[in-house]
Amino acid sequence: MKLTDKGIAVVESDTHICKWIQESGRLDHDQNLLPRIAKYISSGDTVVDVGAYVGDHTICYSCLVGGHGKVLAFEPNAEAFECLQYNLSQSKNTQCFPIALGSNSGQSSIDDSCSNKGMAHLTKGTGVEVRSLDEINLDRLDFLKIDCEGFELEVLKGAKHTIERLKPTMLIEINDATLGRYGVHRNEVLLLIEQYGYSYENIYKGWSISGSQLDIICTKL
Repeated sequence: MKLTDKGIAVVESDTHICKWIQESGRLDHDQNLLPRIAKYISSGDTVVDVGAYVGDHTICYSCLVGGHGKVLAFEPNAEAFECLQYNLSQSKNTQCFPIALGSNSGQSSIDDSCSNKGMAHLTKGTGVEVRSLDEINLDRLDFLKIDCEGFELEVLKGAKHTIERLKPTMLIEINDATLGRYGVHRNEVLLLIEQYGYSYENIYKGWSISGSQLDIICTKL
């Protein structure tokens, strides 16, 4: 972990998100995407951020839900989690968890060998705790963001009862390459979303969902 000249904690070796944070001078660097998400989150909401990395989305969610809301941020990569904790340390409405979410409880490991540290992903091994969202037994959930480098289907499976009970709006990354790492095709993710009673579209209004990497917004029918 290192601090930028703006006092933001970043993963020093990261060639992508942390580089963009340093260049923009702000943790919430993506001012193209984040304003499109903001309309789905209100003061007092509960938000779950799966794959929070260093908090580049989390900080935005924290501001949007305000003092009466709550954000739960999950990041299993130890170096990124250290930055996440530091960056959100003044956000009293946010809890950070150094665990991965999946379909079942267990253990995994992290492969962070890529220079794009935001693409660190779960692999076979131990050292990283994995839990399902259903185990956490939330009493409220208004918005669920899932961006976990190909593990999205497993997170959705482990959140079945939570999603069916609380009906959150969902933002989910679809990345054919990272899904393929786990032998998953995007249609499996989209079918499960439909089975949960949701419609979905590209977060960028009017854009198709045919691209190899995109974010979809999912709303209850």
